[in-house]
Amino acid sequence: GRQKKLVMLCPSPLIYCSKYTFSIFEETLQVLMGSTPLIVSLNDNISIPCKISGFNTAELDIKNVGVTWYLKTPKADQEEKVFTFHAGAHISHRNGASMSDSDLKRGNAALSLPQIQFKEAGIYRCYVIVAPSDAHGTAILEVVAQPEVSLSPKEVTIESNKEKTLSCDVNKFYPNLVDIKWTEISKNNQDSSVAAENIHTGASVENEDGTFNVTSILRLQPSLQDNGNVYRCIVSHKTFPAELLLNSTLTVTGIHSLRVLSLFF
Repeated sequence: GRQKKLVMLCPSPLIYCSKYTFSIFEETLQVLMGSTPLIVSLNDNISIPCKISGFNTAELDIKNVGVTWYLKTPKADQEEKVFTFHAGAHISHRNGASMSDSDLKRGNAALSLPQIQFKEAGIYRCYVIVAPSDAHGTAILEVVAQPEVSLSPKEVTIESNKEKTLSCDVNKFYPNLVDIKWTEISKNNQDSSVAAENIHTGASVENEDGTFNVTSILRLQPSLQDNGNVYRCIVSHKTFPAELLLNSTLTVTGIHSLRVLSLFF
């Protein structure tokens, strides 16, 4: 907290005395909300922290406390009220928003929001009044959705020099930033990139709930020497701690070639 220092000198130079220093500590009201963004999945519940410190009592008298929560979204020009607590009264400007009286007494003005939506991402500000002081802090909330990824077929059988496709479907993800790559792993476990002309990745399509879908197609036209190869779809998204790997195993048959040879005998 702040420290005021008062220096008291001798009233008369004829009297021996030393100077005395008195320290008076004044607590400064503070709001702590953390420095890293909060990341929550679509439709999950979230509690946004707002820790109050610098008050002089063991517990807060919540009748003398006011808390207002604001949200500034990227698309909005100004803040909107989300929740107000004033003199013991709770006013929710967002359906389901709440604060706990018992937590607030201990200096915790956390805001609970159920069923979070993409439109609620942004900067949350917790403004606190503990008369006669006030303080505020901010926290960034990000709302995400982890992709549902599938690769089909997982095993593919194809005649030599015939054509088939593999489909890597990445669905219901947010934000709309995903990376899809393909690799080929031969029988001797050597990785190699797949020719770009054999890959077609479509544009992402938005779903009704704000998530996105995208599909990447790999065209196969293998020869017999490709038998046993593994084709891997590699997906990267903000919600994955590491790349997601899905494999499809290729079986190449020579039936077509045998049919052609049989015509000559």
